Amino acid sequence: EKGIARWQSIITDSYDALDLAQTLVNTLPTIFKDEATHEGGVIRFWKRAQLAASHLSVFRRLECARLTALADYKIPSVLRNLGILRYERSLADRIDRGIEIEAGGQEELEIRAHTIAAIDQATIILQTKIPSATAIQLNDAFWVMSRKKSPNDKPPHRTRTIWY
Repeated sequence: EKGIARWQSIITDSYDALDLAQTLVNTLPTIFKDEATHEGGVIRFWKRAQLAASHLSVFRRLECARLTALADYKIPSVLRNLGILRYERSLADRIDRGIEIEAGGQEELEIRAHTIAAIDQATIILQTKIPSATAIQLNDAFWVMSRKKSPNDKPPHRTRTIWY
């Protein structure tokens, strides 16, 4: 009962989805602390934590403007098929042949980081027409697009990981 009350307070005390995601990361790091060190810095993807906060915002009006794209394998594939993301030839060839990309390796981290950067840039552009648009909303729109398959689609990258 104490545990349930604690989670209810975490959800109801949060007004910002990113603050809730931070709380989830701090409270349950083995489930939510999706981070990597790259070139001396820490990259905080927090895909699961942001997804949980985004989903909970449906029940509790949380401000989602500070959430980023959810860097996994579906969104980069959509961005690649749209020509927004382009991979180096050798990486593209390996992805197209279904060869696994190392989890936490430079290529996987860069795919995920560039996905977030691309969504952020697209959000800025979209906000010139729809000022209230957020990166998480655009992410969700691209995720819906990923469900519609076309014969010309490039496959998503394959990576064994617990983070997506």
